[in-house]
Amino acid sequence: MEEFNEGYVKSPVDGTRIWYRFYPEGEKPVIIFSNGIACDTSYWRYLVRDFMGKHPMLIWDYRGHGNSDLPSDFTKSSMDILVEDLHAIVKHLELNNYILVGHSMGVQFNYEYYKHYPEDVVGLVPILGTYGYPFKTFFDMDIMEKIYPTLLYPFLKKFGNLLISTIAPIASTSIPFYIGLALKSINPCLSSKEKMRPYFEHLAKLNMEFAAEMFLHMSRHTAEDVLPEIKVPVLIIAGENDTFTPLWLSQKMKDMIPTAEMIILEKGSHAALVEYPDLIHCKIKEFIQERVIPYIQQQHKILKMPQQKNNIRTRKTRRGREEK
Repeated sequence: MEEFNEGYVKSPVDGTRIWYRFYPEGEKPVIIFSNGIACDTSYWRYLVRDFMGKHPMLIWDYRGHGNSDLPSDFTKSSMDILVEDLHAIVKHLELNNYILVGHSMGVQFNYEYYKHYPEDVVGLVPILGTYGYPFKTFFDMDIMEKIYPTLLYPFLKKFGNLLISTIAPIASTSIPFYIGLALKSINPCLSSKEKMRPYFEHLAKLNMEFAAEMFLHMSRHTAEDVLPEIKVPVLIIAGENDTFTPLWLSQKMKDMIPTAEMIILEKGSHAALVEYPDLIHCKIKEFIQERVIPYIQQQHKILKMPQQKNNIRTRKTRRGREEK
């Protein structure tokens, strides 16, 4: 039986209610899952199932997504604001020793979170995402970077919600799945209409005027500067056929992060979370056992050493005073 605590935390930025679900059972480290843009938590359902009872887990929705509220000011959707939203949940639940697992934009987001609040992060798992400026490499071209601010952004702001309301009735049909196949964002041999349906149904409910702002912020953000400074263990999971985030980007991330290792999912697309759930679970499990837990143990030793030295120094001082 699934046991969890569910609720809302008000963002310290503007009071927007941010939804979360916390599974408390299991041994640390805690696993925090962060979604891709325009996604909800359905992508994590297999990993939540497989880690149930083994590690505490947190899933949550970005503002304007899923169960979280829309902000009153749509421009308040930048990466640093999203960081404060998650940190409010972390403080509310009094979490520490957690791994940040992110998919797609969640990779960018987690790097930014680590940049602001590295103290309790004990591992990073970037899955099918990049560190920044994703429109420069979308489909391994830079055309999206050129047309989004001048063409797509104003279109979505003006007509996005009308477009979504028009296509919403087909969200539960096979049509979105076949569109995904045409864009090569789904591998038909590894996924199915049933697996992808929750994502399409969520997308059909998204406020596209808000999403347009969030896409704009995402396109202008990079966390490249933090990569060489990462000290915690990192497991990069890349898809061989990920058209949204080309494989070479994951390799570049690995080269830039001193503590990184990488696995490549053969023929995996941008939807590999539902294409390879068992393998991804296995690799994250190994990563926790072989790298994260030893890292936590080592950090505890480092934290204890100065305290022991101080105690010895204090005893010597007192003894010296007594002898005088």
